[in-house]
Amino acid sequence: MAREQMVQIARRIIVKTLRNEIKWEKTIDKSEFVASIEDFSVTFVEQSRMQGLERYSIALRDENGELLDSIEVRSQDDMYEDIVKAFSIARDIALNIPKRLNDFMKKLDNN
Repeated sequence: MAREQMVQIARRIIVKTLRNEIKWEKTIDKSEFVASIEDFSVTFVEQSRMQGLERYSIALRDENGELLDSIEVRSQDDMYEDIVKAFSIARDIALNIPKRLNDFMKKLDNN
């Protein structure tokens, strides 16, 4: 039951991220981003490659930082393509990539 709930939570996080509805923030780890949703925090991690497989995980923590549950998605899983897109968007949001690229384009235009 808990596993199925976490799959549903992960799918909702992915959809909301694809719609730019979650404010992701950077962490000290360059492959991890965090979002606060009321009393909960969600971490989105691109994990190291093992045996040629790229893995992503989404973890849910309570207000005390205690891990409630997490899910790992690998390249052979059905959510893989969506989670890759969502991670890219989370990264863009956390690192403010669109604004930074726009700023750089303006600097190019001024040179």
